[in-house]
Amino acid sequence: MKKQYPFEGRLIICIFPVMCLLIFVATLARATGLFTQYLTWTEEAARYLMIWMAFLAVGIAAKDNSHFRMAAFVDNLPPGARKIVNFIASLISILFMCALVYYGFAMILRQMETGQLSPILKIYMWIPYLAIPIGILDMAVRTAVRTVRELRMKKGNGEVAE
Repeated sequence: MKKQYPFEGRLIICIFPVMCLLIFVATLARATGLFTQYLTWTEEAARYLMIWMAFLAVGIAAKDNSHFRMAAFVDNLPPGARKIVNFIASLISILFMCALVYYGFAMILRQMETGQLSPILKIYMWIPYLAIPIGILDMAVRTAVRTVRELRMKKGNGEVAE
């Protein structure tokens, strides 16, 4: 079966080769001494692309429940208690993510007010910073959806309860 990537996964697949190409060209230029004065922007562009990729990927990891967690204690609990502990952990995580989204968008608004530009590319700094609240919002939504699905699962067979 062919792997289906969510929108952000397809976006990462497009961004990654661009970032790699920028780094390769900059490294080649630095090693050969050719065009180095014209390629100063590549490092900054690659950094901002990497930030966007990282924050886009957190939603995918949340969807698959792939984030790092301490599972030794929880996995040894009985199924009912495990479900309750996982729900509480997800609820606390979602609340924390909502706070991050709130303060992330507040930071974006401050960046828009100041009009700060990046040093080399001269793009507004709110554009790279926007990756934070967007990625965390995606992570919060996917965590909430996964939590609701897990709560609706019947015991043992993995089917959704009616």
